[in-house]
Amino acid sequence: MQDRLLNTAGCRLENHQEEACHEIQKIQNPHPDISQVICEGNSMFPTLRNGDILFADRQAKVRAGDIVVYSTADGQRIVHRLVAHCESGLLTQGDNNRLPDSDLVSKEQVLGKILFGFRGRKTINCKNGKTGMLRFRLFQTRVQAKYHGFIVCRWLYRLLFDEQTLKKFCRHRKQRKED
Repeated sequence: MQDRLLNTAGCRLENHQEEACHEIQKIQNPHPDISQVICEGNSMFPTLRNGDILFADRQAKVRAGDIVVYSTADGQRIVHRLVAHCESGLLTQGDNNRLPDSDLVSKEQVLGKILFGFRGRKTINCKNGKTGMLRFRLFQTRVQAKYHGFIVCRWLYRLLFDEQTLKKFCRHRKQRKED
């Protein structure tokens, strides 16, 4: 079963995912158009987390807001949200990524639309379509605020703790005391 799982998922199984493998063994998959994928990484956080077991429908039509799994030119499988349909391909982006993926995805590269998944014993209902797009926009607001907040904090830190700024501040205070 593990060999079949590895071939289906296209990724390696790690120790913390052993419990997930046992859960998959319990699930009977009668439908040939449904494939299993194990999520790795944090690009889709908080929607999906490392080690989540996902189920993708190979025959489902995809639209903006759907979470899809696709293969890259080097054979890597990636799970990201479909952001837009373009003439030359599909634009995808992870919920936790600041920028969209650099390469457009062709419809032939799409391996399926993620329908649901499991995190331990909890079922993950993947929000797709308009609800998924709304959720994506909310996450992007959080990601952008976090990024811009970091820039402002870095700027303030440099302003406050820059040696030249401190010297100017100390001279200015010294002059005020003398007056």
